[in-house]
Formats: sequence, C-alpha cells, structure tokens
Amino acid sequence: MMADAILGVALAVVSAMVVITGWLAFHLLQSTGRILIRLEEVEERVSKRSNDDPVPSGFPVGTIASDFELPNLSGSHMTLSQWQGHRLLLIFFSPDCPYSRELLPALASLSTDSADSRPIPVIVTTGDAQENGLLVDRYALRGPVLLQEDWEVGARYQVTGTPMGYLIDERGATVSDLVVGPDALLTLLASSAIITNGVVPLRFGAGRTTPRPSRFWPDRPYAEPWPTDTGLAAGTAAPDFHLPRVDGSDEISIRDYRGRRVLLVFSDPACQPCNELAPELEQRHRAASDPQVLMVSRRDLEGNRAMIAHHNLTFPVVLQRHWEVSRDYGLLATPVAYLIDEAGVVAANAAIGSEAILALQASLAGRRPGPKEVVPNKN
Repeated sequence: MMADAILGVALAVVSAMVVITGWLAFHLLQSTGRILIRLEEVEERVSKRSNDDPVPSGFPVGTIASDFELPNLSGSHMTLSQWQGHRLLLIFFSPDCPYSRELLPALASLSTDSADSRPIPVIVTTGDAQENGLLVDRYALRGPVLLQEDWEVGARYQVTGTPMGYLIDERGATVSDLVVGPDALLTLLASSAIITNGVVPLRFGAGRTTPRPSRFWPDRPYAEPWPTDTGLAAGTAAPDFHLPRVDGSDEISIRDYRGRRVLLVFSDPACQPCNELAPELEQRHRAASDPQVLMVSRRDLEGNRAMIAHHNLTFPVVLQRHWEVSRDYGLLATPVAYLIDEAGVVAANAAIGSEAILALQASLAGRRPGPKEVVPNKN
C-alpha cells in the first residue's frame, strides 16, 4: 500500500511538472512570437524609412552657380563671382560636424595656387568667426573661409548637410552633381585635373555627413569614391556585364561582341557633353559599322528613352542601375569610352571627354589594328 501511495504521489508530481512545463513552453513560444512579430514590424518600418529617405539632388550639372556675398574670418566681404576664371570646389562646412573636420588636414596640405590644375577650395561655414578661426589656426588653412549667418547660402544651393559641395568651372557653372561626404570631396579635389574636354563626374552621394536639423539622413554609401587613376589600362580583359536595353528588347553582354570591335561609351542623359556627343556618335555609327558602338547609360528609363528619341540613336543603349559597371571599368565619369578588341580586351586607354572619344573613333575608321597594336588615346 505504501509503495502504491508513493507511486501515486510521484505520478501526480510528474503530471504537474509536465503541465507546468507545457504551460511555460506555451507562454514562452507565445512571447517569442510576439517579439518576432514586433521585430518584423520594426524592420519593416526601418526599411521603409530607409527607402523613403531623400537622396540629395542638388543642382543639375551646367547650372550657373548663384552669386553670393559673405564675410571672411577677418570681416572682409567676398563674392563667389570674384573667382570667375578659376575652378572652385565650393564646400559647405560646419565646425560642429566631425565629418567636416576630417577634411581639414588634407585641405591644409593643398596649394591654393590655381595654376596646379586643382580647383581652389572655398569653404562656406556656419558658426562664428572665433570658433572657425581656431580651426583655421590649428590646421593652418590658407584657403578662403566664408561665414553664412544661418544656412541661407546652403539652402539656396539645395545642400542639406555637411560636408557637401559642388565643383564649379571657370564660367561659374557647376560641372559636378552635389558631392557628399569627406572622402568624395577629397577624391574629387584630387582627381579633378582630368575633368577636361567636357568630362562630368557622376554623383557622389551620401557618405558620412551631418544633416541639417529636421532632415533625417542615414549614414549609408550612395556612391563609391572616384578612383584617382584614369580607368582600365590597355591590355586589360574587359569586365563582362549583362544589362537590359533601354528599348526593352533584350539584355546585352560585352561577350556578345566577341569577334568584333566595340566602342564602349559611358553616358548619362543629364550630362550636357554626353548629349552633344550622342548625335556625332550616331552619325559616325551610320557611316561605318566598325567599331560598333555600345552605350552604357544610367538614371531612369524615361530620361534615356527621351534621349534616344531626341537624337534618333540606332546603336544599342543599355542601362546600369547606378554606377556598378562604371566602377568595374575604373572611372565614375561621363562621357568616357573604351575600345574593346575582338578578343574582349581593352585595346586603348580610356578616352575621357567628347573630343577624345570622337578622336579615337575617327582614328579607327577604315582601318583595323594588328593583333598587338594599341590605338593611342588622343586626349
């Protein structure tokens, strides 16, 4: 009897433990499910916010930069137009922005002489003269530093954070999209010597910046820094790609041109030199089938279809999503072209700018190079 009683108590305890364990497991799973659902909701909101966050647009390339007058740190007033005849990198800066301060050691090491082919860095900053003067003294900056009272000039230039800027040519027109982040600004400053003959850099966007109040801007890359070299060298195997045609007919790969020479042209419908180049390319494409022309463009379908219709282009135009193929070919700029030979090898150094591209195309008309010949870059 005693054994039966003990067994009964043991079974009761085990049963109770099973019930309690099941109850705990149920509630644990229920809580875990609620947590997972909550996490999914948070992720969805974060993802949606990230997708909806505005990307800085800025002025289109070719916009005449709006003149302004601001005091420098000594109180003398200076205007943007007084630098007409020189190239400028107009930098919007804040002494409270850690990413802006990353620019200072490199800027301090640059010559302010415009004869060295680099643009003159002109800083438009917030804050007071004393605060900015301490930074200027600390880093021994020699370039102009101009004080805006609040954000009146930045707002006029559609700048929403710091550091950002524009490259401005001798005529006072923008020759770059809005440049964003310290790395992109310094890369453009160091590389801009090759921005000649109508070469327009693609947008550098949202690297590390401090946004202006009331504007949320995540710290995520928008473009790779522009390489400091001049693209792929002759003799390099051309990187393959598969891109859709703008007309929607099919995809094209550079491998599709094996056995034929192709002039691979990187373009952008928002690039004025590209629009001036397009009808010339079309005219020569109709006159001679060698080399064949293949254009890699960017931005949206509608803009590219309008460009094709406007210039009556008959050679194929394919669309990269952002800059992924340009990056593989080593130059984030337009217009740029490469001659690819029958074996799929880069046969000439990059032709940078409209004149260089047309000169390269003209040099190829009616003649075919030998197997080891490299067509010289005419730029």
